[in-house]
Amino acid sequence: MKKISKVAFVTFAFSLLLISFIYGYNVGNKKAIKKPQKELTIKGTENNIVDYKDDSNVESVEKEEKIIGPNTVIEYINYYKKCNDTLTQIVEPEKAIINLNEEDYKKYLETDHPNWQLLSFSNEKVIVKRELDRYCPNHYIISVKDNKIAIFKFNDMGEKVLVEIINKSVSTLKEIDQKRLKKGIVVDSEEEIGDIIENFIS
Repeated sequence: MKKISKVAFVTFAFSLLLISFIYGYNVGNKKAIKKPQKELTIKGTENNIVDYKDDSNVESVEKEEKIIGPNTVIEYINYYKKCNDTLTQIVEPEKAIINLNEEDYKKYLETDHPNWQLLSFSNEKVIVKRELDRYCPNHYIISVKDNKIAIFKFNDMGEKVLVEIINKSVSTLKEIDQKRLKKGIVVDSEEEIGDIIENFIS
């Protein structure tokens, strides 16, 4: 009888110890699981909503601020059809166009500068282009003035400006050279001018 009681006591004690261990293990796991869930719930609800609203506000502000400012660079591209040259001029914005957005600037061009075409518009740079049916200012033209060989240069408006008159009568030249001069010989540099004049007067 004492033997049986001792065995029963040992079994009971072992069972109690096992139950306590299992209970403690489960409780510990539940606490470990619940803790990060609580943190995730806070971050996932409030913080994400705030971030979403902030992104929308930034996008709307960027769209509203797409205007020409004092630091915006204006790039003018001139394409000259007669010589196929392209000259680019970069300037600061004039007062009349500061604070204009893209639509307002298009209207400004249509009214004040209809020959210009808008290629690009941003806060940093605005690019416009026009095509001109004339020679660019980088060219000279050898022609005739007062029956003498004359050298002209094109200005920004494509007009011929007299540079020099050579003391050589056109009448003394061959007929084919006279026709070339009357038509005008377009050159790109002063060196070319020297070579052509030398051929005429030699």
